[in-house]
Amino acid sequence: MGSNVPLRVYDYVPETYPRRVLLCNPPIYDTRFPWARFQQPVTLLQLSTLLKRLGCDVRILDALHTEPNTTLHRRRMRVLTRDDIPLNWWRFGRLPSELAAQLIAFKREAWQPDEVYIGSFTTFWWEGVAETVALVRKQFPHTRVILFGAYPTLAPDHATQQSGADVLITGQIEGLAGLPLDLSLYTSLPTFTYLSIDTELRSAQDLIEEFFMRVTPSRKSERVWQMAFTDHDVVRRFPTQFRAVLEKCIDHKCKVSFYALGNLHPRDLVEDPELASLLLRAGFKQLVFADDRHLPLSDDAREALLEDYRHAIEHCVAAGYPERTEALVGSVCLGRCGEDPGEVVAFMTRLAHVAGSLMVVPYQPTPSECDQELPLELQNGKLFPFASGNGSYFREYQDILGLAAVLNSKHRSHTFDFSGNGLISRLVRESLVTESWRPPSTEENARPVTIGWFNKEGKWVRS
Repeated sequence: MGSNVPLRVYDYVPETYPRRVLLCNPPIYDTRFPWARFQQPVTLLQLSTLLKRLGCDVRILDALHTEPNTTLHRRRMRVLTRDDIPLNWWRFGRLPSELAAQLIAFKREAWQPDEVYIGSFTTFWWEGVAETVALVRKQFPHTRVILFGAYPTLAPDHATQQSGADVLITGQIEGLAGLPLDLSLYTSLPTFTYLSIDTELRSAQDLIEEFFMRVTPSRKSERVWQMAFTDHDVVRRFPTQFRAVLEKCIDHKCKVSFYALGNLHPRDLVEDPELASLLLRAGFKQLVFADDRHLPLSDDAREALLEDYRHAIEHCVAAGYPERTEALVGSVCLGRCGEDPGEVVAFMTRLAHVAGSLMVVPYQPTPSECDQELPLELQNGKLFPFASGNGSYFREYQDILGLAAVLNSKHRSHTFDFSGNGLISRLVRESLVTESWRPPSTEENARPVTIGWFNKEGKWVRS
């Protein structure tokens, strides 16, 4: 269609008649793409389930889907500069030529979509959306393109000017809550997927049936081996459904690996100490706890959270989780407006001591929180747009990320405890305080430097 001014619709209700529908998951433009292996277009795949129930013929164009034993392609598009630090701006996803070839193949089959839905996970990835719309327009110029997700919802004016879509959904798509993900769209099925509860109206039995459909399919090639729940704060919001799946998994001795990806709070294990054992027996291999963005920036709030972590980690270790490994990960939100970077560093150091492993999650502001003159793509939380307002610099925030890497440094799969009571931990701290690692700076103490190396036999060889 390609109209100049797209139609804005709030809480969109899909048409109920049978038609051909193409679902698109765009490529990503960013400095980095962490957790790529856990990426899956959840809402698009739920939408496919709904549309197929309405009799629609649905296909997918997923720029981020990878075949087994392959990695996601990336290509450098340009170089950004923040505080004189050059940053590569990458395009993650299948090449535009590959995506165009798939669209051309649809045309050769005489398959032309009546509608195209494009999902947008976040606002600052808008460039991938615009690229996808342009690719679709070239092959199917008269097809209606519908854009939904965070981009049109939080930045509707920008999406109106830049996306090229015909319809902008500035809210939710009705009827998707609690629907299973349609993995049959992929020719090579993923071995990881999500379970989505979404609503209290979804029964535990319905969720259990979906779970067993994934882990005990009729064909072995459709077997899912790894899972996670999409729902935020899943233990508190949906305790009955969540526990029902885990208990059934234990009863049937299902071989599946679960991951808690930021939707589990330390407090959950404090209030229910037996939860740690339930998670381990059900197959939760990694617990990445929710970050602290929901808490006020105060010492009292951080002290209370650290106390929750202490008890939660104790329960997890008692249940059988290995301590100071990637099995248990504490999370810190970095980059909030009004924070003191020094206080965040202090909290990070203490959390690394308590939790063992640490993840730093950049705070992602909404466009309304940012300077309106700042381009949408530069509102990316990884670029720390509030750094100057916090009296700091981007470079200093990069140093904080570097500190997190040091705190996560491992020896034989276990992290080193810089705040521990052991001899080496105390010597390292003493060295940092006294700066004993600095070379002598006075002429009286100056010593000649001997240059050389250790050979394979471990002997020093002068240069």
